[in-house]
Amino acid sequence: MIVLHGLFGSGKNWCSFARSIVNDFQIWMPDARNHGESPHAETMSYKEMAEDDVCFLDNNGLERIMLLGHSMGGKTAMQVALRFPERVYCLIVVDIAPVQYEHFQKNLKLIRAMHELGLPKK
Repeated sequence: MIVLHGLFGSGKNWCSFARSIVNDFQIWMPDARNHGESPHAETMSYKEMAEDDVCFLDNNGLERIMLLGHSMGGKTAMQVALRFPERVYCLIVVDIAPVQYEHFQKNLKLIRAMHELGLPKK
């Protein structure tokens, strides 16, 4: 099972969940681009994050997976399932719908503005 976290989260957000099902599933919780331990990327679209996830599958020798996505991770999971249906045998989407959210673009502009301030990282 691949678990995709939400906006501002990381794979570590799902550790308790993973511990509760580790006896039944092999679990991966990758960090999305610009989140957690992942490297910084100039762009961050659902299409790119879906492609990142397929690269993760390829790099780990995973052919067909159970995919769980929460919030932003849910949107990304839907993209993976739509664009690469042969790679997903089960899709679980938590707390998100397959619609465009107006506030996402507003929040993205705010995030970019904060990034441009050049504040220290620590």
